[in-house]
Amino acid sequence: MVKKKLFLVKFFLIIFLVLIIAGLGASYHLKQLKSGKTAINNIKIDSKADIVLNNMHQTSTKNGIKDWTLSASSARLIKNENRAVMQDVKVSFYMKNSNEIFLTSKKGTLDTKKHDMTFSGNVVVRYKENTLTTDKLHYTKKEHIIYSNVHVKIENKDSVMHGDSLLTDLNTS
Repeated sequence: MVKKKLFLVKFFLIIFLVLIIAGLGASYHLKQLKSGKTAINNIKIDSKADIVLNNMHQTSTKNGIKDWTLSASSARLIKNENRAVMQDVKVSFYMKNSNEIFLTSKKGTLDTKKHDMTFSGNVVVRYKENTLTTDKLHYTKKEHIIYSNVHVKIENKDSVMHGDSLLTDLNTS
């Protein structure tokens, strides 16, 4: 019986000691969080970019109608050049006939004033059953057109076409 009481006393003392240590650790961490002096490690400084974003998303509208939606895994916003330099870009362009054109590329730039864009690095455009591939593609918001001045290849299940350039007016399909 004495051994059992001694065991219970030791057990409760150990639990009490553990709770005190845990409470001290928690209060230390709360004090650090409240002081705002949390150290952030492994930050890469980009001296040219004003803001660096992960998972950028943007939607462009004109007269209340969606022109396009864009997402990128990262973007460097360079204010004095009015541009965003993006990585792993995905864009959906909306046409007047309610169809969508889907674009992906490794890199892209967005003019933050005019909303014109340039895409490069494995540019792939899908529209219905057609797939276009090229090294570089441009979009101008004012005219709502997509164009390329370099080699393009358009494929579907029945044919393959090659061209030296491309122009698509998204207003007239």
